[in-house]
Amino acid sequence: MPDELMRLMDFEVLGCPLGQLVLALLAVLGGLVARVAVRGLMARLARLAAIRSRNALERVDDVLVHAATAPAGWAAVLLGFYAALRFLPLPVDIDLLVGDVAKGTSIFLLVWFVVRISDRACDVWAEHAGDGADAAHRQAIPIIRTVLRVFIIVVGGAFVLQNLGYSVGSLLAGLGLGGAAIALAAKDTLSNVFGAIVIFWDRPFRLGDWVEIGGVEGTVEEVNLRTTRIRTFDHSVVTVPNASLTTANVTNWTRMTRRRFEVTVGLTYDATADQMEEAAAAIRTIIEESEDLYHDGYVVNLYDFGASSLDIAVVCNTVATDQVGHRQAKERFLLAVMRKLAEMGLSIAFPTRTVHVETMPK
Repeated sequence: MPDELMRLMDFEVLGCPLGQLVLALLAVLGGLVARVAVRGLMARLARLAAIRSRNALERVDDVLVHAATAPAGWAAVLLGFYAALRFLPLPVDIDLLVGDVAKGTSIFLLVWFVVRISDRACDVWAEHAGDGADAAHRQAIPIIRTVLRVFIIVVGGAFVLQNLGYSVGSLLAGLGLGGAAIALAAKDTLSNVFGAIVIFWDRPFRLGDWVEIGGVEGTVEEVNLRTTRIRTFDHSVVTVPNASLTTANVTNWTRMTRRRFEVTVGLTYDATADQMEEAAAAIRTIIEESEDLYHDGYVVNLYDFGASSLDIAVVCNTVATDQVGHRQAKERFLLAVMRKLAEMGLSIAFPTRTVHVETMPK
């Protein structure tokens, strides 16, 4: 029986012994089984990492396990195929090609693993970027994610070419002139990329801030490598190139600590000087007793003898800085002024004209 089995294994199929074909098939099946086993092991490790991860530093193992799951599974499959090809009698040139492909595939899997690490790390960073100073990081995460991907892929591609026998230095030297031409043609794109870096570095605004940039007013919705998207108050989206943000005046209304308003209270000319002093004092009292207004930095004075009114100028600041809160506070202040003036028997003037007739016609 062993002799018959040996003769069977020596039987050639398409010029290859049956035994080697069986070993190659077993190697492929072993790779597929190993992929299933690796995925199961990684799933168990992921559950263990999730249990012990409470903060960003403790999630390093979570990042590594998540990043390694897919590349490790495919590495097992590719290792099985590589072992299968090693069992087969291949020509010398095909054998060398298989070795080069194996090296390139290994580097590809390594690059894929590093890219997944960077993506998962950015996801964890985004999850832990909450309110306050960390919220500014969210607008930089897409930019950093893209830059890391491009850098890792370029470096990985250079390693692949180097292992395939190509001179990366000569290739870069040959691309020097072409790179200069491409850089000249893409100068606007590069300017936008540098603008994105400036936005991240200087942090003139954050996602969700109410800003005004070059006549465009709204909330910052997205910042990427090329443009910044602003949602205006009529719910349209304006796309602003990042390059223009480095030279334009950026007004960040969200960072206001207080919001100012000015109003003129005009009283009729039948009010006496004492009544005007009492009216101004009453308005100051309203400001000092209001919870909507700051009690410092306000100005209330008789300002002008108007064409049809005695004008009291009022300058003060609301605690609320948003549009709705600011207008509501101003409304409550004006209503309080109207009621107080009515209690004092004073009237708010409206445009009038007095005509004096020297003689009446007969």
